[in-house]
Amino acid sequence: MPKWILSPITLDELDAILSFVQEESGSPLTADRLLDEFRDAFDALAGTPNMGFHRHDLTGMNVRWWPLHRYLIVYDPDAIPLRIIRVIHGARLIDPLFNDPVED
Repeated sequence: MPKWILSPITLDELDAILSFVQEESGSPLTADRLLDEFRDAFDALAGTPNMGFHRHDLTGMNVRWWPLHRYLIVYDPDAIPLRIIRVIHGARLIDPLFNDPVED
């Protein structure tokens, strides 16, 4: 059984992030390193799911947040395997992202 899973929207967000990083850097290796860092963060969160922080001001959902560089990993600490709900650039307006139910 995997330690963590990604929601469909997270798959799309990661794809967009990695494509942008590769385009901006001109290097697929830079995007690959960032993907490795995301995977390492997901592994760490699965091992210690309560190490993130709550943001009740942004959502009433039972989720935790974890920063990685300029990004915020939003995850369900109670799900087994750990469920990564979103990966969001920290400069985005976050409130609207959590007004609608999250896709499964």
